[in-house]
Amino acid sequence: MFRQYPLIQYVRSLIQFAPLRFILGCILNIFNTFLSGIGLLMLIPLLHYSGWLPEKGLNESSLDKLLTWLPQPETQLPLLITLFIFMILISATALFQYSSSQVQTRLIYDYLFFIREQLNRSVAESRWSFLLKQQLKTVEHMLTVGIQQISSLTYFSLSLVGDCIVTNVYFIFALWINLKLTLLASTCAGLLLFLLRKHKSALTGTQSFLLDRQLQAHCGYFLDGVKLAKSYNRTSHYLEHYTHLNNQLRLSQFAFYSNQRNIQLLFKLMSAVIFSFIFYIAVHFFHVSTVSMLALMMIYARLLPCVSNLQQNYLRVLNIAPVFSELCAMQSSFNKAQEERDEKNVPLPFHHTISLENVSYHYDHMAAVKSVSCEFKKNTTTAIVGPSGAGKSTLADLLLGLLIPTEGKIKVDGSSLEEPHLSSWRNLISYVPQETFLFNDTIRANLLWAALQVSDQDLWHSLRQAAAADFVTQLPNGLDTFIGERGIHLSGGERQRLAIARALLRHPKILLLDEATSSLDSQNEELIFTTLQTLHGTMTLILIAHRFSTIRAADHVLVLNQGQLVEQGIPQELFEETTSHFNRLFNQQFVMA
Repeated sequence: MFRQYPLIQYVRSLIQFAPLRFILGCILNIFNTFLSGIGLLMLIPLLHYSGWLPEKGLNESSLDKLLTWLPQPETQLPLLITLFIFMILISATALFQYSSSQVQTRLIYDYLFFIREQLNRSVAESRWSFLLKQQLKTVEHMLTVGIQQISSLTYFSLSLVGDCIVTNVYFIFALWINLKLTLLASTCAGLLLFLLRKHKSALTGTQSFLLDRQLQAHCGYFLDGVKLAKSYNRTSHYLEHYTHLNNQLRLSQFAFYSNQRNIQLLFKLMSAVIFSFIFYIAVHFFHVSTVSMLALMMIYARLLPCVSNLQQNYLRVLNIAPVFSELCAMQSSFNKAQEERDEKNVPLPFHHTISLENVSYHYDHMAAVKSVSCEFKKNTTTAIVGPSGAGKSTLADLLLGLLIPTEGKIKVDGSSLEEPHLSSWRNLISYVPQETFLFNDTIRANLLWAALQVSDQDLWHSLRQAAAADFVTQLPNGLDTFIGERGIHLSGGERQRLAIARALLRHPKILLLDEATSSLDSQNEELIFTTLQTLHGTMTLILIAHRFSTIRAADHVLVLNQGQLVEQGIPQELFEETTSHFNRLFNQQFVMA
């Protein structure tokens, strides 16, 4: 595969996104380049109308023929009219360049919006089983730093296309003036570019991007666990590793720009040598006329910066293009793991029973749930218990439709729970995980995240159900109090109660609590127990719990061990059986209410 392939891949993608705007951007870029050299384009007619150029040169060159096409001036233009024309011309040029910049900038940011939306949607709509295996910090880095770098790639790509065309136009113009001299100059320039060719730009670009990702991930992990790091007095270790990564990133970035500057310096030095060599050959061997030589030198003076810009933009594109290649690979992998969606968004009807029939699930050939068969009847409360690693959370993910059984079936009133009904099925469920998810906003905003179209009365009702109303009323701004990053301004119990209130706000048919009361004190846990009793019979409750005080609210209990359902029944009856798994598990791990 050619090193330039990521660039071709990127340009193809940009053209497919907005073909007309891409072409327009390239055309405007070309005109901008010519307008920046308007002095050159006006040189010959200005010299002609000023009377400085003869009607015919020393030989019959193409330039001499061009002069015969220009009308001979009878009178000189007044100074004021000349200055007015000059002002109009420069103003029009500035307006054109402004419009060109606006078109290109709009294209760049529209394309960035498009690819960011595409990647974000691909991630959001991929299967949970696939997301479990991904390094999500890598995705976060691509959505922020990676896509921002691609904005530079768009600009340099447009410049690259424009420079290529402008260089060829100048080259053709130079060929028309003097074929032999231009071919000699282009041969020397081609040899120079060949000697200065470099492919390290792509390598340093990849290295810098990966190092920047490691640096951001390392910083993120530290900030996530900053309290633990400070309590362990490990901040010095973090700073040492951060400095190491930061220094590697500095060296990688410096290597690219140093290489770029070295090439630029050599190009300018060798260009001066070639320029002098061509001038000497033109005068002493080709006997080029003064007029033709002047025109050629002016064209070469414009051509060399174009070639230099072409080379520099090419190096910059090579440096950034691998980022786009990785973006495409990442999005492709997520697209292959897309969850099939029900376009009608009609969930399976749930009127009677959720049944598991010999359900098994494997993580990389390791069984987490093995041949589980059980039922969850509508509007009853079922507790799932077992030691750590027994498969409780995996079973919860299966019930949520986040995971698809490796073997067996989950049925809702006899209909299989499978794609494309999984997404719409989750509309019936509210889930409260053990690790509370809150963001840096107000209590109101955190609650409304689950259900937008609700009143303040609904908010307070859900807070009372979750035993959270009292502490919210005591906050300075009530519902409009900011709770900090991940709810850091609240206690662990307050965060969990807020999460339960948010779940109840959806008015779900099924409420699944995964250790959701583990951080509550006995008083608040008793309030939650009262809430569960109140909800009993109005919705289907599934409780993953360790505390008997929570389990006693259940009508039915499932006991898991090493992924297998080893026991099920009424909690009190199982507890009274001294030989039961539930009794032994409770005596070992649970605290009796």
